[in-house]
Amino acid sequence: MIWKGRIASYRPMPCALPNSNSRTCQPSHPTAPTVVLAYETLSETHWNVPGIEPAFVPEFFVDVTRHMPKKKAALECYASQINHAPSRSIEACMALARFRGSQNGCDYAEAFKVVRIVV
Repeated sequence: MIWKGRIASYRPMPCALPNSNSRTCQPSHPTAPTVVLAYETLSETHWNVPGIEPAFVPEFFVDVTRHMPKKKAALECYASQINHAPSRSIEACMALARFRGSQNGCDYAEAFKVVRIVV
């Protein structure tokens, strides 16, 4: 979380995109986002073949521990859509957040690729 203090002090306008070729948010005017992050999404197939698909190697993490009860409740609203996809189940989402948290010294975290940070 090296950037946490710096980013907060500049009050950036963030933009979060799915991590699939996330170069779509180009700065073209003064109100363009100053922070562009690509968020991690769970695969339905786990067809992540090195060399064919880009690997998600996050550089930016946000501690979301205090938000996890609300996230779980929100995911439960989509139970009919995710219950038949074990890799995108509520348990899988919670496990991924738990894993990302374990990498960063907190209970739960969300992981992002940095597309652009302008300070």
